[in-house]
Amino acid sequence: MFEFVFFHQNISKLFTDFIAGLGIEYRVEGDEDTITVSVSEDVDDERVEQIEDEYDRLLDLSREQTDSEEGEDRQNYQKASLLITLKSGDTSYAHIDTDIINRVLRTISTGELNQLIEAIADAVENPDDRSYCQIIKEGDKDTQ
Repeated sequence: MFEFVFFHQNISKLFTDFIAGLGIEYRVEGDEDTITVSVSEDVDDERVEQIEDEYDRLLDLSREQTDSEEGEDRQNYQKASLLITLKSGDTSYAHIDTDIINRVLRTISTGELNQLIEAIADAVENPDDRSYCQIIKEGDKDTQ
């Protein structure tokens, strides 16, 4: 599932209206701080790009809304939180500057970002000091 996180109900509603207009099913979950809109990864690449472009646009609106509500202040901060699921089933959040995530998502899809995160988590949980060429040469079929 692709997950899109919002901090304002009105902004998430704009997003779900956009997705519904594309004829795509979605799921909404929320708590007191965030609203998460989930979309199946089965959506074609062209639609995913449209969704990500709209999400970027709405993140800018969300940032503007937060600034107007709270005033610009040195203590205001914005981070994107990437959920990482470990092999044990435990989860952890990696908090990253939203500008960095927005730049990354202009270049690669959310699915590709998830692949990158999963590969890094796997490398941390299962250290292997061999190069990829060595792994292939030794016939480690799990990495092919």
